[in-house]
Amino acid sequence: MDQARQGSGDSAGIKGALRREGSDHGNWIAGIASKTCRISGLKAAAARNEIAARNERLRAELDRIKKPSKLQEHSELIKELTLFSQQSSLKKFVYKQSMMPVNGDLYCEMPLTLTFEGDFTNIFNFIRSTEEMRRLTRIRSMSLKSKDLSGGKVQAQVALNIYYTAE
Repeated sequence: MDQARQGSGDSAGIKGALRREGSDHGNWIAGIASKTCRISGLKAAAARNEIAARNERLRAELDRIKKPSKLQEHSELIKELTLFSQQSSLKKFVYKQSMMPVNGDLYCEMPLTLTFEGDFTNIFNFIRSTEEMRRLTRIRSMSLKSKDLSGGKVQAQVALNIYYTAE
């Protein structure tokens, strides 16, 4: 009889151990589920941070891109070109608006013709300044003629398009 009790005692001990182990197993699974959920949350937060950082980089890149001006800024743009010509020591700077703006779907195009004189380096500096403007412009054509052979003076004619937002 002692063996029977001992046998049933062993059985109760095993059942208790299994219950504890089952309970530990359930806690272990709940812990894994909790950690998996936390990891998913951290991955989502990291993805949001990565997207936010990429958006900032794209905004900065967009700010560097030249944009069409507003038509109201036309006189300001002409002043800016005149200032560049003065800074480049150009002489006889004249601009002529070729025609009325050409309307497109997204922008208007204003053709200008610029004529001026100076040495080649100064003309190059002026052209570089116009290319570095924050405004959207395009040089359609350029003609350079030597004014005198010994002094290096050049006469230039530049056909330039200025782009404006369609309003």
